Amino acid sequence: MTKSSNPTADKLFQLELANRELPFTVTDDGLYRIRFGDVTATVNLENIRRNYERDNEADAIVRFAKQLDVDMFDNIPDWESVKSHLRFSIEPSDYKTGFDDTLREIVSDELVQVFVFTPPDGSRISWITHSMLTEWKVTRLAVVDHADANMNQLIANTKLEIEEIDGVKLGMLSTTDTPFKASLILTKRFRELVSDEGVTAIGTFAPKRR
Repeated sequence: MTKSSNPTADKLFQLELANRELPFTVTDDGLYRIRFGDVTATVNLENIRRNYERDNEADAIVRFAKQLDVDMFDNIPDWESVKSHLRFSIEPSDYKTGFDDTLREIVSDELVQVFVFTPPDGSRISWITHSMLTEWKVTRLAVVDHADANMNQLIANTKLEIEEIDGVKLGMLSTTDTPFKASLILTKRFRELVSDEGVTAIGTFAPKRR
């Protein structure tokens, strides 16, 4: 089999998830939402895809998938460690694996705001459940307040590019690669930013890498 006819990294990863009977969906951004018991986590395959294209080593994907079985998402960090990494994410309301005990807010009939946390390196995203609040001994309000503050900090470091098209001001958020780009529209700082500039339409884009 030639390299060009090999299965993609995603096909191999999905096969491994199926073999382990781990329910998952794939977002429009290519992120994997995977359910581990009561925990739903998001896995970014970007580095895995790049390494596979370079090395054509299928075993590396198998090894990565095996790590998902070793309590990776069961070891919840303590509150002091996690609070600076709290975020929220916009999710479709018809998410296949459901939301169960997830800490969330309804945005519309189609969208749900889910509160999450990441490790310091941002390599994955875990949905927060009410049982985690019990373990952390904190209130829902504490989680929401920290997530809001952290998301506002993200957008504070984001540049708003404005272009007028057919008399309509179009604002584009110039951000570095992050799975939270779309979620920034729910921040207080976003509303202030758009209001200050008189923007009537908004979008996001990632700056080109050099």
